Amino acid sequence: MNRVSFQHTTTHPARHSRLAPFFQPANTPVIQASFDDPNRYAQVHQNLFVTAPGGQARQTWQEPASADLIVQQFKTNFPPQPQMRVPVRTTENDAEADAIAMDARIRATFPEITTPVSESRLRDAVQIMDSSFFSDDDFRRQWLANQMMLFTDIENFDIQETDARFRAVQDRLFADPDIGDDIENKMRLQSAFARGDTPADREIFLNRGIAPGQRQLTLIHEIVHFYAHPDYRAWIDACTAPRVYNEGLTEFLARQVMNATELRGRSSYRDQLDAVNTDIVPFVPVSDIRKAFFQGEVWRMEHQSEVARRVFGAQIGLDPSANRATEVQQSGVAQGIAQQVSNTHFRFMNLAVGGDQPKPEHVAFFQQIKQNRLDANPLLKIKFIGHASGTGPASFNLQLSQRRATAFYNMAIAEGLDASRLIDRNPPEHHGESQATTDNDSVIGRAFNRRVEMILST
Repeated sequence: MNRVSFQHTTTHPARHSRLAPFFQPANTPVIQASFDDPNRYAQVHQNLFVTAPGGQARQTWQEPASADLIVQQFKTNFPPQPQMRVPVRTTENDAEADAIAMDARIRATFPEITTPVSESRLRDAVQIMDSSFFSDDDFRRQWLANQMMLFTDIENFDIQETDARFRAVQDRLFADPDIGDDIENKMRLQSAFARGDTPADREIFLNRGIAPGQRQLTLIHEIVHFYAHPDYRAWIDACTAPRVYNEGLTEFLARQVMNATELRGRSSYRDQLDAVNTDIVPFVPVSDIRKAFFQGEVWRMEHQSEVARRVFGAQIGLDPSANRATEVQQSGVAQGIAQQVSNTHFRFMNLAVGGDQPKPEHVAFFQQIKQNRLDANPLLKIKFIGHASGTGPASFNLQLSQRRATAFYNMAIAEGLDASRLIDRNPPEHHGESQATTDNDSVIGRAFNRRVEMILST
């Protein structure tokens, strides 16, 4: 089934407030400043691939008790919605012009996007809803599934939207004499929805009543979906709540495109964004979230799931299932991994087992930082800090981490950075295996721990 996403204003039932159609209050994202907890990747895996959103254990669906519970919760929490006349605020031409403009803003924000969607494809993708959309069975079920996730505990149950028991609950709700009309009325106020998994088949439908300001923000969110990498889509589809986390991550990225005025009062995808801000953002740098979404490097988010392990092996050239001898051999030729932790903190990972020299990917990453940051600000200085994984004697790893830091200082000089800008060089700071950035029990974890960190300061 094609993935469908909805533009909506979300509230948890316990704190639901009556909102006018298309109204969007504010949201403040939660960003972590440092990423040093070695258990953080395991926590993301737990959050996305083991438990339901919020950390609850998945419950077994039992008939008829589970169905009755969901129906009752929905009837209690779903807000009454009178029938309203929707004014015409958006035409096809409006939508197409805004789609092209918003796509340009997205690509300017995310250099990770390497292949733009053509203007003609954007024009074809954007459509205005008519009455036939609201009678389409696929749309109706997808829309109601989204509402069920907002107003019931359905996500806590081990049941899929395609399950006949799930669809039977939906049939009950559509036909319910107390709530059926409210469902139909609110459905027609849906400001936007989108379907399709790839740029080639994705469609964006806008309500004719959507106002210009919200139309543009809606298009930002929906066009970000266009650029989701196939490996990211496979990874997110394998998690316990694909709709929640995919929409939350898309909105998280979309808000990086929006300015402060546009963000003021926006609450679309609030619950999904809250899940991402709780279950992912505190553990993964923003730059890695962007690389995972746009370039498919999902192992930057967690590296225990089957999809993340498969993608890591294909992209980096280091088999996550390798025995020790193969790991040692492949580590020397596998790609170097670069990570931006913050604007002043960078990591150069996946050094060779027992090796200390930067890989070509590390040099290229340093050259980029030098060009964008160091050359433009001669007052900035840098320090390198060496680390090692947990294999081998601790004394050897301590010496190895010092050699690694020294090798990166030498790289900086070779790349034209004046030695006066290198601080704590003799001897460099180094910690051996004592400050792991993730586990030492896996091939990927050890690759992350074989690293040198770089700090910018004045």
